[in-house]
Amino acid sequence: MEKRQLFPDCIFVETTDPAALSEQLEPCRKFLQTSEEGGLLWAVPADAEEFLKKLCGKEHHLCMSQGYIRDGITHVIHGPLVGMERRIRKIDRHKRTANVEMPAGGLGTFLQAGLEITSKS
Repeated sequence: MEKRQLFPDCIFVETTDPAALSEQLEPCRKFLQTSEEGGLLWAVPADAEEFLKKLCGKEHHLCMSQGYIRDGITHVIHGPLVGMERRIRKIDRHKRTANVEMPAGGLGTFLQAGLEITSKS
């Protein structure tokens, strides 16, 4: 098993007051890359936030999923990708990974999740 960060260049912070958080982080600006618009913080869209919470759970850890392919259709039977089969765009059976489409406006177009395909027919 390989463990790595899903978003290696990001730090997620939950807040109810983004302006105060931005003000507190201002002294750190010179050490951080900023967005092309010059902002220090990006708001994660609500649909992307809900998607990530469902996928990674309370532990903020994306576990391995298991499934099979029957008649060209992917079926996930265990793990966080259950019910998200329509979001899977590409499967690498050798590396046991799947490219999963993020909701519109997400942090990136795709994220890579662990998916072991146990059989194919």
